[in-house]
Amino acid sequence: MAVPVELEIFMKDLTKAGLQSVGKNVDDVENQTLKLIDALKLVRAEQIKQLEANKQAGKTTLRRLQTCRL
Repeated sequence: MAVPVELEIFMKDLTKAGLQSVGKNVDDVENQTLKLIDALKLVRAEQIKQLEANKQAGKTTLRRLQTCRL
């Protein structure tokens, strides 16, 4: 689910180099955000795996399952 983000950037350096620097920084933020999303997906997958293992072992009650929305 993509959520638009509005950025307001105040720049002192309005030269071409300054604009390129801002563009690079925005790209870096995007790349770091995508890495974080991937890491969170891995954590979520592991938690789902653990939940399923607990369900199979009878360690998770029905009430817990009803309150846990994945």
